[in-house]
Amino acid sequence: QSIQGTPLSISGKNFERGVGTMSMSIYLVDLQGKGRSFSAKVGLDVTAGDNGSVGFYVIGDKKILWESGIMKKSDTAKIVSVKIKGIRKLGLLVTDAGDGNNGDRADWAQALIEYSGTQPIAIPTNKVPEPEVILTPAPPKEPRINGGIKWLAEVVVVNGRLCFVRILLWKHLLN
Repeated sequence: QSIQGTPLSISGKNFERGVGTMSMSIYLVDLQGKGRSFSAKVGLDVTAGDNGSVGFYVIGDKKILWESGIMKKSDTAKIVSVKIKGIRKLGLLVTDAGDGNNGDRADWAQALIEYSGTQPIAIPTNKVPEPEVILTPAPPKEPRINGGIKWLAEVVVVNGRLCFVRILLWKHLLN
């Protein structure tokens, strides 16, 4: 059913099975190399906003196997038919077509994975391992103060005493 809890419907045509979702979503499936084909009919659900737009992608082992292009609410369902023999991991991605997800209610209608042997396993997206990265940037070669300001430090002698004097310099004066 759609994310609104209604039957899946693309351009007024109802579908008995499939998955409804919002844009920026991904379904991951472990095929273990046992898949034969994936098929579906994709498009925006009739409950989508009038300005809704999405892109559908079928990804196999990190390669794009099929893409819909940008789809709008007025578009009829596009047919997906992809051979997935030997593919280990299958991803079904819905993007926001670059304009945000307002009104983007998307349907993977009549979705079907044909396989032999071991049944495909859904991979929870919160369990997908991500590479560990360090988010802290490398330190700059020179010290800096936020706001594009640099300080020039001088040591001067005033009345026979050492004094530390800071002179404020704007970044554009230093270039």
